Amino acid sequence: MKSVNAYQSSECTHTLLQTDGNYDILLIQEPWVGTVATLRSDSDPEGSAQRGTTFNNKWDTYLPTHKPTNEVKAIAYSK
Repeated sequence: MKSVNAYQSSECTHTLLQTDGNYDILLIQEPWVGTVATLRSDSDPEGSAQRGTTFNNKWDTYLPTHKPTNEVKAIAYSK
């Protein structure tokens, strides 16, 4: 297990997920959370942002339960 502070940097999180093969669990403080897609519909032609975290297909992501307006302060990844 490894615990790090990502300082809200997606690049830092991507690097950890791609290169850190020595750990099965990563705990990250201050993860990056941002727009990962735009949802469109007939009632909202401008669309609305779908927020998410840094994704890597080698890892499963675990977020604590939170409301959409809450700031995400920690995230866990496991292989």
